[in-house]
Amino acid sequence: MKSSKLLVIGGGLVLLGLVIHYPVHRLVRAHVNSKTAVEDHPLLCTSCHLYTSTNKLFSRLINADYYSPFNLAVSRNGERLYVVAQDADELLVVNAGNNKVLNKIKVGRYPHSVVVDSGE
Repeated sequence: MKSSKLLVIGGGLVLLGLVIHYPVHRLVRAHVNSKTAVEDHPLLCTSCHLYTSTNKLFSRLINADYYSPFNLAVSRNGERLYVVAQDADELLVVNAGNNKVLNKIKVGRYPHSVVVDSGE
């Protein structure tokens, strides 16, 4: 009798888990797609939320130099990359030849795009 109750309770929990999993999975996928602008990014909360945490202790422990690159533009001659570092609120100017950051420009909060005009 006791084992049948455990079986019913276990089966109910599995069913409840499945009922909850599918709608939540859809919501999580929509959230990740909107933040990354791609549809195949892994669904790992820690890959974003620990890096972008307002708790500086976590972000320093994990990776102090993670800038959350979000978008980029290439200079007309191909020598420089302009990378939007969304969580650092900066635009990184990168030498495309040696991948070194030449400059970090503070911009508005949560930048998301960059456009290079013909004057560069």
